[in-house]
Amino acid sequence: MFLGNATFTGVASTPTIDLSKSTITVQKLLNASGVELVSNLGAPVTLTRQPGALPGLATFVKTGLPTITMQVVTLPLIGQTVTIQVTGANVNYPSTCPFGLGAASLTTQFTISGGTASPVLIQGTDGWVCVPGQMLSL
Repeated sequence: MFLGNATFTGVASTPTIDLSKSTITVQKLLNASGVELVSNLGAPVTLTRQPGALPGLATFVKTGLPTITMQVVTLPLIGQTVTIQVTGANVNYPSTCPFGLGAASLTTQFTISGGTASPVLIQGTDGWVCVPGQMLSL
């Protein structure tokens, strides 16, 4: 296990969502084969929408450790661009990285609700490389 910070970005094609009326619940942050690697996450966790949110732009935050900041921007013809920043996470290595070396496919999953008729589940999986003391997104 190591104390880590992460920033990752993805694009989601979803129905039109009014982000100024939405909430986000994170079910999986860095999940490997059904095992959450962020041991101090306490999933699921609901992020708080910050003041000043607009229908197409909003920032959502979880304070405490780990701190999670998620910025969602709606881009015409593309969808929602999502940037997630995590600080102060206790991260376990996945089983595919014995001795802190190897690679893994990690899943992030969250739900956006309240800004559309029904909740929208967003899930993405990316490749990561494990090296001693850190994991790097490919």
